Amino acid sequence: MMRELLLFTSALLASAPGCAERFDEPQLLGGVVVQPEILNRGMQLFRRDCTGCHGDDGKGQAAKNPAERGPRDLTLGFYKFTSVPDNRLPTDDDLMRTIREGLDGTQMVARPELNSADLHALVQYVKTLSTRWSNESTGIPIVPDPDPWGVGRRQEAIARGFAVYHGLAQCWTCHPSYVPLDRLQEFASATLPAGADSIDKAIQFRGDITRSRVVETAYGDVLPPDFLDGRVRAAKGPEGLYRAIAVGLGGTPMPTWKDRLSSEDLWATVYYVRELTRLRGSPSARAKAASPVMTSGDNATHSAGAQPANETVNPALVPKIAKVDDPAAESRPTPKTSGAGLPDPRPIPGVTGVRKDAAQPRESEGL
Repeated sequence: MMRELLLFTSALLASAPGCAERFDEPQLLGGVVVQPEILNRGMQLFRRDCTGCHGDDGKGQAAKNPAERGPRDLTLGFYKFTSVPDNRLPTDDDLMRTIREGLDGTQMVARPELNSADLHALVQYVKTLSTRWSNESTGIPIVPDPDPWGVGRRQEAIARGFAVYHGLAQCWTCHPSYVPLDRLQEFASATLPAGADSIDKAIQFRGDITRSRVVETAYGDVLPPDFLDGRVRAAKGPEGLYRAIAVGLGGTPMPTWKDRLSSEDLWATVYYVRELTRLRGSPSARAKAASPVMTSGDNATHSAGAQPANETVNPALVPKIAKVDDPAAESRPTPKTSGAGLPDPRPIPGVTGVRKDAAQPRESEGL
């Protein structure tokens, strides 16, 4: 009986996001009972620190600068940067990490001064802004596998990631390709398993492969990042990139790759994308991005998280399209594609996925 009463009370408050003046009863949020004193503290913090951008009701205000996207509508209950796949509700740690670390290149600044109790309270109040938290439970987070490449194999990992990005995972269906069409065909022939869809339809649908393609998301039209130009919003460090790639981005067509790629290939993609972000601003960035031998750095002493020093790498030792010997590959699900050859997006109400023709969104939104 108590559970039914909590559900009813929680639903009433959540039906009018941001309108409660005070919480007098516990609320059931994401399957967990939250006490009113915690919610009232979170409400104070939200009104002090967050309403200037997200508004009293959490729906977000229109961006003052037309070159920027407005703040996130928190009433939707979709969150991009989480450790939980399949558009399930995120963990408290996910939401606290976003608040604590901020989103690079936006007005969502880092808030390291907030203590753990205030962070917890703020997150609990944010949950009351969306009815999803009254009806669903938190998903199960994906835990990163240990880096299988490690010290001494950094350049080999970059080369493999180069092949996975352009071949097996076909990241260029939304993000830019850093190689020409003939190389894409080569990668597809070398990396895609038998029976996989041809990339011809995807190429025809895609249009200009050197630029990102506008996609529909729960937040409106978004331009996925060009890693040589765009900012990486929240995927800080190698584990952050791994989380974004393995889990996907909530409310967007970017799929969960954890069960579609081997651990070696996931981490190799992290190495490659991380190297692309390091090349940002370099005069020769485009040329380097199109080669598996991308950098100069000490190949013998650096892993995915380390900055490279001076290094000399023999290109003959780096395979252009090296297949990792993976005995489990036959049992791993083949990456699903839509009729156009594009990865199937996770279901989002009212969102169909990639758009071939769409007005330019306000900005590129990174990982």
